[in-house]
Amino acid sequence: MALSISIIKTSINGCRNIFGPIKPRIIKNLDTSSIKYAPQLAADTVVLSSKCSNIFNKQLKDFYKIDAQIQDPLISRKAYEAVEDFCNINKKNNLFSGLKITSAPMDNSSSISKINFNADKNEFSICFNENFNWKELNKITNEMYNHGQIASNRPSYLIYKDLGEFLNFKYNPYAYQMSINRDFCNASADIARRISDSVNISEFNSHYIAARMSKKELPKILKTFFEEQTGNIDLKFPKPISQNIKTGSIHKFKSIEDAKKYLSENYNIDADFLSIDQANLFAGSVDDLSKILGDKKYFDGFKVKIDAAPFSNPGTKASLHWDSATGEAELYLNPAYNWKNNAKLIKKDYEAGLHPTPNPKDSILHELCHWLDFKGNPQKYGAVETDFKNGFRYYNEFGKSITGKVSSYAAKSPAEFNAEYICGRINGIKYPQATDNEFLSGWNGPKLYFTD
Repeated sequence: MALSISIIKTSINGCRNIFGPIKPRIIKNLDTSSIKYAPQLAADTVVLSSKCSNIFNKQLKDFYKIDAQIQDPLISRKAYEAVEDFCNINKKNNLFSGLKITSAPMDNSSSISKINFNADKNEFSICFNENFNWKELNKITNEMYNHGQIASNRPSYLIYKDLGEFLNFKYNPYAYQMSINRDFCNASADIARRISDSVNISEFNSHYIAARMSKKELPKILKTFFEEQTGNIDLKFPKPISQNIKTGSIHKFKSIEDAKKYLSENYNIDADFLSIDQANLFAGSVDDLSKILGDKKYFDGFKVKIDAAPFSNPGTKASLHWDSATGEAELYLNPAYNWKNNAKLIKKDYEAGLHPTPNPKDSILHELCHWLDFKGNPQKYGAVETDFKNGFRYYNEFGKSITGKVSSYAAKSPAEFNAEYICGRINGIKYPQATDNEFLSGWNGPKLYFTD
């Protein structure tokens, strides 16, 4: 018996940030002589013409081998643009051969599309919702991004996602069918949250394709996970837009004593170090934090020690030891950690999705952020924020999703989220508004002045 399934794709309404108008776009391989545009308006404001949809449908069929029966002119244009993006980067005009695209009014105006597929008959169709507010697609996409639901605010993201779902189906219909019913285990859910609030493997795969088509820079573990789920899918993506991680303050002290003197005189920090590289790393991290704090006083009296006793794992870089009752804390640096290869190990952690950036200073910066968080409210820090077992249990899946946008480690506890978030922001990474709001609501430390 053939199995036929329908999937409704939904959006959200009712947020703030409005996306500005996009620039007019030159569409390749298309005879636009019968389409008229208002030059003073955005490119998605098309003067509706009875011929417009027919022209786009014909090009989709003749040039890209898609059975297109889209009634709405604006939808047909946006679908054409997204298909063109995929086919140009992959240099395959038949990439979507076998796909059927239609449009029709649906009862739920917040749904962008409905997907139907039949694995036995190898049939797949996308029906775009004519009652969806397509003229506000930019705004709605931006709202979904700021809610942490999707990986990018690029206007084509949601259409990329639907087209990506077809490609997952095309390369392996039965694997696609199974992926719809496959939920995440805890580890894979942490990976998936980096780009979306996916509910199953199929959702993750299509979000991953949309994110890559939107030029999102992602850790390697997401690519590995995607390839493990999709098998033989063969896709090329545009070069991602680099995050351009900020290097911040860099020190090259001639000796450990010079570094200790600098920290003592400028910050009243009493520190011990194993090597000059470790000292340079620490001094640069303190400098970077003091710049966004706007004051050096927050490190007054801080102590840094070298001691293996607090560490059971040689891979642990450092640890803040604190006492909620006294409000005192000290930072311990692990002498067993491979500090000489710190840069490589931090990059490895980043590619594994554990941390937000590959900046070597994050190994120190992260712990200094714990210090600032602790000093702001020692009792709360000890009772709630560092409770890995219960700290996030008062959050729902949405809460985990918005913290997971920073890193998988950020979703472990409120304290880890705060430290990881600062590491990302201080290095120039921007996050969805929901993630920013979560940090502002839970941060105990002094006000931070990030420079974008």
